[in-house]
Formats: sequence, C-alpha cells, structure tokens
Amino acid sequence: MINFHPIIDRIEALLQQDTEASIVYAALEARLALEKTVYDRLRQRHDYISHDQLKAWTPGQVVKRLLLEVDERMAETTVLSISREPYRPGIELVDKDYVEIGVEIGFNPKKIASLWQALSNLALHTRLPKDKDDDIPDYGEKLAIRAKVREVITELERLAQSTMTSSGVPTGGEVSCAAIVIFHVDRPDRQRAIDPRFAGLHRPAFQPLSALWRAGADAPA
Repeated sequence: MINFHPIIDRIEALLQQDTEASIVYAALEARLALEKTVYDRLRQRHDYISHDQLKAWTPGQVVKRLLLEVDERMAETTVLSISREPYRPGIELVDKDYVEIGVEIGFNPKKIASLWQALSNLALHTRLPKDKDDDIPDYGEKLAIRAKVREVITELERLAQSTMTSSGVPTGGEVSCAAIVIFHVDRPDRQRAIDPRFAGLHRPAFQPLSALWRAGADAPA
C-alpha cells in the first residue's frame, strides 16, 4: 500500500518555496505520484497480465487495459468487512452484522489521466514561441501550475485514507474463507489471528472462533 503522506509533504515543501523552479518540481512530484497510484494497482494484478502484454505506459492507457482485460472493478473503492458471528446455514449474508476492517479508496481513471496530462502541458514542457520576437520562458505559468498541483494534492489526500490494499474482488463482490481468531483466556485484552493449520500447536488456553469474511466494492467518491 502506498504511503501518500511523505509524498504530499514533499510537494507541499516545494510549493512553500514559491519559486518558478520549485513549483515545476512540485508538479513533477505530483505527476509521479499519480503514476505510482495507477502502477500500484497494476503491480497487484501482475499475476493476470504480463509486462509485455500491456503495450502501454501512460497511467490512462494502463488503467484502460486493466479495466478491459483484468479487473473491471479495479478502480472502485473496496471495503473488507468481517461478520461478528460465524456463518450458519439459512442465514442470508446481507442480514449479518459486519464490522469494517479495511478500505481501499478507489479513483476516477479519467480524472487521474486528465490531471497527469494537465501537469505535463503546464509544467513539464517549454512553451512554443508565438513569433520570432517571442521570448521562450524558462518555466510555465506559476499560478496555473500551482493550482493544478493543488488539485492533485486534494486527490492524494483522499487516496491516503486507504487502510488496506487488495488484488481485486471477483464478480459478485463476495469472498468467503475460513479464519481463526484466537483469544487468550488469561489475557482477554489480547487477541491475534493465526493460520488454522497451526491451531493445534497452541495450548488449550487458546480457544478458536470461526468467522466469515466479505468484501464489497463501491464507486469512488
């Protein structure tokens, strides 16, 4: 999972310097962060598509290919919840009481691609001269670049609210598995999860409680 906070801090520090050069460097950092956001979703799904199969590298192209060929819900917000009680036959999953344990914030692929391209147009290319008397500036329009970088920071701050990462949710939106949560009788304030294969290695002081896991996806904000 990407830790966006150091990235945001670097961008903010460059904006605070408030020079033409520092604003451009802030735009570069912002653009790299957008690329990292998309490429991290790709990394999670590299078991399903090879590097050679991508035939693209820009964030917009990568997202489009992943959505079409690997996971149509890749960019959606994914919430992982666990039921408070074990599964019992005859009980509808939607009727169970769930506790949210993690969320992966989704994003709008078109917005990411648009911000990425806008930063390039504003900050990372020298402007073409309009005529023979037009001086070619060292940098782009500082205020316009700053405003666009601020838009990216807002998006990164939203994405930073993620508390987990995942490799996707299958069609239907539900995943179930056997899980063991171990409670120590002598220390009820302490609990930890273990692999069910090793449950027999613990003393009887540990008592297993089975649980049902469910994953659901919603459209990004």
